[in-house]
Amino acid sequence: MKIKLSRGEWFTFSIFGLLLCLTPYLFTRDWGFLKFEDVGGTIGGVTAPFLSFFGSILVYLALKAQVKANRQVQDQFKRQQESEYFREKIVMMNEKINILNFEVNNFFYLYRDIETLGGPHDTEYKGSQAIYTLLSKNITTFYGKRQRDSFLVQPKFTELYKLLNYFSDTLTMIEREQYDLDLEKDEIIKSNFFSVLRYLFEAKIKWNFKALEDKKSVHNNLCDGDCGLNHGLPVELFDVVDEINEKLIMVKSN
Repeated sequence: MKIKLSRGEWFTFSIFGLLLCLTPYLFTRDWGFLKFEDVGGTIGGVTAPFLSFFGSILVYLALKAQVKANRQVQDQFKRQQESEYFREKIVMMNEKINILNFEVNNFFYLYRDIETLGGPHDTEYKGSQAIYTLLSKNITTFYGKRQRDSFLVQPKFTELYKLLNYFSDTLTMIEREQYDLDLEKDEIIKSNFFSVLRYLFEAKIKWNFKALEDKKSVHNNLCDGDCGLNHGLPVELFDVVDEINEKLIMVKSN
């Protein structure tokens, strides 16, 4: 490990080093007015404090190196902790996205066609096809002559509604969380998350609702055909889809 000294430290050590080198010469000269009878003893007595000082310098340098090494270890440990923290957040978000992807692609709807030859026939739809079939086959669902909750009449609406809210909440979480101390890397990670969810939304969800947008209803008015019944698809589903779409547009524009 390299030990870097400040200018003040270099200056101080240089002055004392020069004095130490000149000491034998100075105290072995005959200055006339000052004589040293025991040259060895004189030099030893004079240089001993300097040698002790340089011993202290070595101790100082060793302690300084140790402090620096300890600081580097602490900084490295802190970086490892931060790196592990962000890695865990990325893993958790990947798991949420994988769950969302699985739920969308495995969303199913069992439709019973009672008008087929040979009697009623059940057909199971999955993924995007299931979402569209659920919506398109329940436009004229009978809600009774009084206002009724469409989510109670068709339980799959509730499941779809919960799934869409989970999608929206995931987008919000991605935007609020930080996944790296480096802001540029953080943006790249978020962009990758949003890219996956944008594909999932636009390929599997968005256009199924767009195709039937004119069929949404708040179910507070009777049928325009004066049949006395409530028809249409629950507007709450379309509201969440619009919310997801707006979040993705805002991310893309940023």
